[in-house]
Amino acid sequence: MRGAQHYKHETPPPPSTLVWSTYAGFTSFLAMLIVGVIDKYGAAIKNNHLPFAIAPAGAASVLIFGIPSSPFGQPRNVIVGNMISALVGTFMRELFKHTSHSFNWMPGALAVGISTGLMGITNCYHPPAGAAAFIAGNSESAFKRVG
Repeated sequence: MRGAQHYKHETPPPPSTLVWSTYAGFTSFLAMLIVGVIDKYGAAIKNNHLPFAIAPAGAASVLIFGIPSSPFGQPRNVIVGNMISALVGTFMRELFKHTSHSFNWMPGALAVGISTGLMGITNCYHPPAGAAAFIAGNSESAFKRVG
């Protein structure tokens, strides 16, 4: 009886590298498959030519499914970090849309810097969100199509 009680308090051994890697790869595949289907067939995205499937989504899936214990891949960090970054990137793009082409590098750089600071203030760092800020800050063509 004493041995059984002692066993209850021990944590189970972690899965093997092969098992964990297979799980992480498969779940990342499923997540990106869903993103791809939404990008291809989602009516609002398709009709307005919005960029939905972007590289930071793949990086986020690696954090979420490959390293789920990382604070960078926690749901709050993923959602809030990406929202902050997308909003800041879009705002910077709009702020600089009438400036000279010699400053076209500025919106993306400012978006990453400001987003990083805001993620720190809100304690929700998510590294792929920095890429989302950069893309939103430098993606002039997508925002011209939307309006």
